[in-house]
Amino acid sequence: MKIRNIMTTDVTSITPDTTYAEAAKLMHEHTIASIPVTDKTGTLVGILSEKDLFIELYPKYDEFYENTHLARRQ
Repeated sequence: MKIRNIMTTDVTSITPDTTYAEAAKLMHEHTIASIPVTDKTGTLVGILSEKDLFIELYPKYDEFYENTHLARRQ
């Protein structure tokens, strides 16, 4: 089987100027964990993931995760 047989062709994308809220809403509405970021010409310039949003919106997450992980080891 080839990827072309299972890939999504009706792709939702955002631009670099899209707000966090707009991106999160689109990702939720389309049930996707990542979304392509394109420029005005439609050229791919990046990919935004749920993890990217989470880390940006919750900057203490890394510290929390490390402390929780260390606590479980003890």
